[in-house]
Amino acid sequence: MVYALAINPDPHIMRLSGNMKNTIREGLNRNFGSYNALPHITLLSFEAQEKNYLNILAEFKKVLAVITPFQLGFAGYGDFIAKKNCTFFVKPDDDSSDAIIERCQKIGSLFDKSVRRKYIDSWKMVVKKTPHMTLARELTEKEVAVCYDVTPTDFSESFFCKYFVIRKFNEQRGQFDILDTIELLGRDYMEGEQTRLF
Repeated sequence: MVYALAINPDPHIMRLSGNMKNTIREGLNRNFGSYNALPHITLLSFEAQEKNYLNILAEFKKVLAVITPFQLGFAGYGDFIAKKNCTFFVKPDDDSSDAIIERCQKIGSLFDKSVRRKYIDSWKMVVKKTPHMTLARELTEKEVAVCYDVTPTDFSESFFCKYFVIRKFNEQRGQFDILDTIELLGRDYMEGEQTRLF
């Protein structure tokens, strides 16, 4: 099964993103990749057998208890241009991007390597340089230009991020479902198995 650790924005930004997706669909006069997906920022993805999920979840809860909540701000749009598959997205501001990358690095360093070896088949850190919240993908380069034209000239919103979510790919729907919401507690991390049981 395919899973992902992600950030979900607050309901207000969810609504704004949904409205922009509708505007983009009208501008393109077609559906597009990610139209039906809830807005999110993917942090990492992993593959694992379903029977191992609870062990993985327990480790994520331990690690995310160390992660500090933070203010996440968005500042405008960006794109990934490729020959056949372009993406249009909302981008976090520079401070928020740095905060996301820093937290992902911390998750990677603290997550128990023995748990990864035993229960996880593959692990990919998605956020390395450009955290983003996709609005539309599977676009042509010309369609990306349309996205810039039809969306509001500025997107400047923020929310206090105090949870990460684990999402699981639903093969029937072709979309990810939210399995668990994990609170960021900002607790101190100490070496040793006993002190890691929060």
